[in-house]
Amino acid sequence: MTVNKEERLLNNYFDGLEVSTVHKILFFIIMMAYFFEQMDNWNFGFIAPALMKSWSLTMVDVSKITFAYFMAMTLGGLTGGIISDFIGRRKTFQIWEPDALKAHEAALREQVVRKDISLSQIVAKASRGAASRSGEGA
Repeated sequence: MTVNKEERLLNNYFDGLEVSTVHKILFFIIMMAYFFEQMDNWNFGFIAPALMKSWSLTMVDVSKITFAYFMAMTLGGLTGGIISDFIGRRKTFQIWEPDALKAHEAALREQVVRKDISLSQIVAKASRGAASRSGEGA
């Protein structure tokens, strides 16, 4: 199945948006967060020679530590990503605080009961919204 170029461009919502000051500020904040996260990763490379000398570590020991660190980061990111795909990002972060997770779930249940919303109504509303958005571009 191939999609022609005009149809693909009509469906791309973000191509028509201008880059505003808010977008630039958010990009800068995310860029700085990523920079400091990477600094955390790189710091071991800077302190490794001092650790080798003071703890009598060999290069093999340092390489094992580095390997374990990056494997743990990779597996943690993969596991967290899979969990968040199934239960959502917010609940994934709240797994480590069971009381907060229970309170969040209870609040959601109360909201659904109070509004008398069923899953079929939510799906129907989403489907109507998607159908109206696809009709606007035509």
